[in-house]
Parts: sequence; structure tokens; C-alpha cells
Amino acid sequence: MIVTAALAAATLGLWLVTKAASAKQASDMNASIAIAGTSADVARQALEIVERAYLTVDPRGINPWSTEPAMVGHVTIRNAGRLPARDIRWHAKIKLSAGKEESDFPLDDHWLKGNHVLARGTDMIQGTEKMPNSALEHCRDAEWFIYVWGIVRYTDGFGEDCFTKFCHRYPVMPETIERRVIAREYARFHEHGNDAERPRQQKPPNASI
Repeated sequence: MIVTAALAAATLGLWLVTKAASAKQASDMNASIAIAGTSADVARQALEIVERAYLTVDPRGINPWSTEPAMVGHVTIRNAGRLPARDIRWHAKIKLSAGKEESDFPLDDHWLKGNHVLARGTDMIQGTEKMPNSALEHCRDAEWFIYVWGIVRYTDGFGEDCFTKFCHRYPVMPETIERRVIAREYARFHEHGNDAERPRQQKPPNASI
């Protein structure tokens, strides 16, 4: 009887120890899986940051409209990333303003046009609507600037929707009024209207997508 009771107690103790060890092993395994998942997410995020498409928009000058007495602002949209940028849609606007402090640059997705693809290191030139030459006639006696602004939307090679907002400022000079041309070297990136999407936040392991 005593031997049987002792054997039962020993068996129960062994079972409890084994159960505790199994629980700890399962807990450690779950922790390892969580760490591996987090590491994989971090590695994937780093890969996307390095390999993604990224569009920049540079000024390309104010130039005469080819068939009418008008001007147009040109921009260069370039893929500075590695993967092709797809579903590229854009719009660009132009206006005159007195002074350097202009901050009203409306954007509207209804104005978007195009459906382009840009491979790594390639670019395309696009332009604004035309602005009549007569708009410059009242600019002779004050400090005026021409603003070219807009937005480019695209997907970055990983299925993420991205955007680049741009705003370029050109000084209206005497030769501008006569020739209706401002070289791109005179353009400045304005303090308003330039932006891009923020880096994507890392999702915790097992977060819903």
C-alpha cells in the first residue's frame, strides 16, 4: 500500500514536471515564432524600401506653346527607384502670383490623367495647361512669379499606392515677358506644395492586412 502510494505520488510529480516543461517549451516555441515573424516583417519592409519605385518631379522650364500665343510649364517625372512604377497618373497646373509667399495650390484627383509605366532610371516630360501670353502684360512693374504645381500618383512595385506632390517657382524677368521663356535653371522648389507619402508603418505579427 505504502509502495503503491509512493509510486502514484512519484508518477503524479513526474507528470506535473513534464507538463510544466512542455508548457515552457510551447511558450518558448511561440516566442521564437513571433520573433521570426517580426524579423521577416522587418526584412520585407527593408526590401521594399530599397527596391520600390520612387517618382521624383523636377522642373523643366516655362516654354512657348507651339501653336498659340501662350506658355506652358514643363516637368520631368523620373523613376529614381528600382522597380517599375505603374499606374502613373498625374496633373500639373500653372498660375501667376505676386510675391514668393503663395500657398494656395489646389489638388483634385478628378484632374488626374494618364496610365503610364516608368522603368528604373527612365523619365517622361509632361506639361501644364496653357497660360496666355497676355497674362504677363501687367507684370512689368512688380515682382511676379510663375508657379507650376501638381501631383503624381502611382503604385510602387509592391502594390502600394504612392504619390509625389510638386511645386516649382519661377521668377518673371524682363526677358520672360519678351520671349515667354524661363529656363529650368531659374526654378526653385517652393516652400509649399512639395510632399510625398510617409514611410509605411510596420505591422505587428499576425496583424490583419
